[in-house]
Amino acid sequence: MGGRQNGMSDFRMHLPQPGMLINMITLGYLDYGPSTVENSPAAPVNFRLEQNYPNPFNPITSIQYQVPFKSSASLKIYNVRGELIRTLVETDQDAGVYMIIWDGLDNRGHETSSGMYVYQLISENFQQSHKMLKLK
Repeated sequence: MGGRQNGMSDFRMHLPQPGMLINMITLGYLDYGPSTVENSPAAPVNFRLEQNYPNPFNPITSIQYQVPFKSSASLKIYNVRGELIRTLVETDQDAGVYMIIWDGLDNRGHETSSGMYVYQLISENFQQSHKMLKLK
């Protein structure tokens, strides 16, 4: 899948396996709704947070995660000092695979600086984090 944002080059998404259902694609705060990649198999059997792609990135990156059953989910980005930079997801979600596009902005809409960031998925009895690097 490719697309253009604000006149930038195509952005390509990496999907872990064909046939996975992408329940939601979000660009910043815009919800593009359900999308399917070929035929969808059964819902995921466990929680999982993927490494963002691309990494390093400039100016946007995608973060994919999966939820095995309806539950609350929180996906947040922190700087290396542990300060909250952006809340991407904070809601109840149905079972499925989700992909969020982070545009590199903080919660106030300001562009973030180059550097290392940590993103964290928290849900029922699950917590996982990954590092990502933003370059300018």
